Amino acid sequence: MSVCDIMGDSRAAQAGVAVFAPPARHIGLSNLYWLNWANVLTGQRMSINRLFASSGKRTDEYINLFKSARVASDAGWAIWNYPLVNNLAQAEAGYTHAVTGATITTANVAAVAFADLQAEWESDLAAGKRLILLTEPGATNLSAASVQALHDFNLRLKCWAEGKPGVYLFDFCALLWAATQSGSLIRFKPGVLQPSDPTHYSALGAYTVGKAFADFLRSNLPARDRAIAGVHEARPANPRQIVANPFFITTSGGATGANMTVSSGTVPGNTAISATAACSVAISNADADSGNIYGGKAITYALTAGAAATVARIAADSPPTSYWSVSDILETGVEIDVAANAGGAHVYSTLEINTDKGSKNAWSMYGLTSQGAGPTEAYHMSMRTEPEPPIDGSVTVGYAAPIIYVALAANATCSISVQRQWGYRRYPATPLPAVPVA
Repeated sequence: MSVCDIMGDSRAAQAGVAVFAPPARHIGLSNLYWLNWANVLTGQRMSINRLFASSGKRTDEYINLFKSARVASDAGWAIWNYPLVNNLAQAEAGYTHAVTGATITTANVAAVAFADLQAEWESDLAAGKRLILLTEPGATNLSAASVQALHDFNLRLKCWAEGKPGVYLFDFCALLWAATQSGSLIRFKPGVLQPSDPTHYSALGAYTVGKAFADFLRSNLPARDRAIAGVHEARPANPRQIVANPFFITTSGGATGANMTVSSGTVPGNTAISATAACSVAISNADADSGNIYGGKAITYALTAGAAATVARIAADSPPTSYWSVSDILETGVEIDVAANAGGAHVYSTLEINTDKGSKNAWSMYGLTSQGAGPTEAYHMSMRTEPEPPIDGSVTVGYAAPIIYVALAANATCSISVQRQWGYRRYPATPLPAVPVA
């Protein structure tokens, strides 16, 4: 599995759920970032080392804000996210370059920002890194003059990157822009931005880009293993595995909790299902691999929200407290097929790690309905939480629960099919960096 650092502004920072200033690392991954989508769509091929990104910062600011930690990183890939929107917005009134003190306006912003970035890209290449560069899609509140500066920058970038070994340039503007809506201003396709936001992408926008980038991942990097291959790896036979029913061989015996009505079928063993508001579910199962009676079961949950928006919660049980310790590093994953659904439901997962110090969630594809709908077409997700220890200073363990969430709008429906749920007490390859405690 290849490792990358990501540089940029808030559109890069929103890849993480909780983001701290490097060298501390983020906690959890959101569904608002294109690489996260590309990973779940392709079997997890590129992990994020650090988010060297900060909201509201221009190129001359975020380049230097984390430079020492970024240069010291041993990640093999450097992703320079959409680079320029804050430069363009601030250049309309004029700003002072954070390093040189030069006055930057719409007339020179493209040339100056490109020169600054080019120096960093050349440095990364000299250090043996491979670069993934993105053109700037801009924002709906940029002036016509700023839009022309954007085109100037993007053309400079395209000309510089063309034919350079180790440089991979992606221009996703055609996927995002409503091409013929305005002759002077940038306009985006419906739903790809968050509601009433001129700049930041929704889950649908991130999915649109991630789906396109997935072809690159499939062609260049191997998929991560699916982590569990045989029932003999389940808890308690395998003392490193925290999931007891990973192949869902036991298709009944689970629990139904608050606000959830099971209209048909049974809750699988070692599983509890509930919701934040009224919700019903029809549960069924079939061979995970059609025709293979030894491939385990896929459990289908056909969910229907009531008169209010709801979040369904499907939780695997936690191992006994004697089974794991506060020194463990934990990681979970699951394979999920999401059926086409008109409401664009958000499907995400977590490993909730609880100790005497409280709970930590290692999110995978976390999303909020307030940030816009997700994709409405059918897709497959290879979920994986990043390796996480309990909260620093923990003395006693509480629970470690792998959980799947489905966020539904009022009266909406969504059907998901779940298979091969796993969770490991990992052996650390290298020490994990510290994470601030909120």
